[in-house]
Amino acid sequence: STQKGEVLSWGCNDFGQLGTGEEEDYQDDDDYFLCLGPQTVKIPGEARCNFVYAGTDLSYALTENGKLFGWGSGETHQLANEDEDFADEWYPKEIKFQSSAEEEAKIILVSLAGTNTVAIDDKGKAYGWGWDLGHDPKEMYSSAQMKEKVSNVAVAVSDIVFAF
Repeated sequence: STQKGEVLSWGCNDFGQLGTGEEEDYQDDDDYFLCLGPQTVKIPGEARCNFVYAGTDLSYALTENGKLFGWGSGETHQLANEDEDFADEWYPKEIKFQSSAEEEAKIILVSLAGTNTVAIDDKGKAYGWGWDLGHDPKEMYSSAQMKEKVSNVAVAVSDIVFAF
């Protein structure tokens, strides 16, 4: 993201991972849909984006008010698809989080790899979703199981590591 909190993207856009539009808006170069220069990704709402994350065929933006938006491949529920069609998202879509207290979670950190994503909220709760973790963000462990607040997370293709 830029100093102004804007998100820019360019490159391959086969699954909408640039967040700027449909595939027909891009140059077709040997079966790849390419955007050759920076384009602004329009994040819904007026919050600035503090962090951006890129994975395999998908992207996320985290706003200053703790909302997470995702776009690109939904093939394995990396975008928290609520339905079974594994749809790709060509524009940013808000990923919704609910804590066990039924209040909206404020996300402060995200880690992703392969087909899984984990996010940490400002209360130290971990939420996971994707191929191995489920269709939508769910608290991964109860407070009693975790015993302490999570302060950091790293996701690898087949592992998740938490720091307290």
